[in-house]
Amino acid sequence: MLFEEKTKGYLTFFSKALLIVVIIPFLILSYFPTPSADDFCFATQVINNGFIQTQIERYHTVGGRFFATGVLTSIMGLMNFIGGKILFVEKYWILSTIILLILWKALFIFIKSLFSRQLSSKEISWAAFTLFVIFVVRVPSTAQGFYWLPASITYTLANALTLFLLSLLFSSQNFTAFSRIKKSIYILTCILLTAAVIGSNETIMLILLIILFFGTLYTSIHKHPNAFLWKTVLVTGIVCAIIVFSAPGNSARLSYFPQKLQIGTSIISALKIAVIYFLAWSRNITVIGASIILLSFSSTHSNRFNSSKLTPHYFVIFIVLWLGTIFMSLLPAFVSMGHRPPLRTRNTIYLIYMLGWFYSIFMFGSTIFHSHVQKISKSLMPIGQIIMIAGLIFTGNFLRGVKDLTRAPAYKIQVKKRTKQIQHAIIHQATSLITVSAYKNIPKTITFDDIEVDPKNWKNQCCSNFYSLDSINISP
Repeated sequence: MLFEEKTKGYLTFFSKALLIVVIIPFLILSYFPTPSADDFCFATQVINNGFIQTQIERYHTVGGRFFATGVLTSIMGLMNFIGGKILFVEKYWILSTIILLILWKALFIFIKSLFSRQLSSKEISWAAFTLFVIFVVRVPSTAQGFYWLPASITYTLANALTLFLLSLLFSSQNFTAFSRIKKSIYILTCILLTAAVIGSNETIMLILLIILFFGTLYTSIHKHPNAFLWKTVLVTGIVCAIIVFSAPGNSARLSYFPQKLQIGTSIISALKIAVIYFLAWSRNITVIGASIILLSFSSTHSNRFNSSKLTPHYFVIFIVLWLGTIFMSLLPAFVSMGHRPPLRTRNTIYLIYMLGWFYSIFMFGSTIFHSHVQKISKSLMPIGQIIMIAGLIFTGNFLRGVKDLTRAPAYKIQVKKRTKQIQHAIIHQATSLITVSAYKNIPKTITFDDIEVDPKNWKNQCCSNFYSLDSINISP
């Protein structure tokens, strides 16, 4: 018995140590990202036209994502003001590290808002860290999730801000007891976070509005003390959504997609893809292993949780709303573009899947599973740990991240070499057409897209405008 307990202890220690080891490559890789594609478009526009004019132009020509546009152009404009265009290129990597840390903190705050009375700070920290590592390892695109600024700000930062907002809403039980000043600050913070999320992208906007609608409905029906807070946030979300959808740039962007607005086909396609994604994500061994661990923990410690509220009726309603939200988050891409959402959007949908999946496992473990198979629940923990360890190492993004860690230094050298070649051409006024070498052995974990052979490609034009060149391309 003592040997068995020691073995379980060693396995738990090894699992936690492995989580730290697995995330290290992705943290180190955050030093190597460089600007590409839309980065140069945003930077050029704000440098040439100023902050305010850029917001107006993009609202009228690109779309209504006012918060994401504001943050992106603020960062790029500030870096250019401090050290010029080259500083933006050389220090671009700093933002990747910040995004990763913000998401980690958001998961911690979110879990704390749900289980601060049931779990210790240490347990909450490890739960948040485990979710964070699983998300990074399993996310559809790390490049578009953390390392490419337009996507990480528009989607990942918005995901984190959504978690911060929901944390405030879920932990506001004593809202009516706050002082007038504290209550005003609380409401204002929720309003600002709502505006930021809604003004980031249409997918997270739709997800948040669904949550706010049902949260407001629930608190209103039950005459909850913080119903006013939920109503205020919902009204704010609706107003901000109207601002987003009213942007003239939406029509301009939709014009690029001839298969748009086919409602019937879009609904069927979204349902098919929702089923495909759900099955693919659910049968991953990392998720299965983590689910077994959570099942064992929640059933063994069910006495900590108020299981009386987790009725079968509540369980069914949650599952329906969660799966419905996944479907609704897929629908806008099919309606507006006629095809499945890009990887950066799938990152957000995967986060919603992951949070809903593990909360469902928790509910099942602390109620139904606990009451039927309590005797074997403890023995499941080491099984789940072994499966999760194998999944973290052999599936997902980890092995590619390790491989790209060996490629990243050489990639950084190639970027610096290209930058020097461009600077040399500018100094010698040889800017008619700059032909640069294509990058070799690109670390795809952190890179999104590069310029093309065709100098008329939009990415090439954005890059040439940024460096004040006539045109630029890569050698065939």
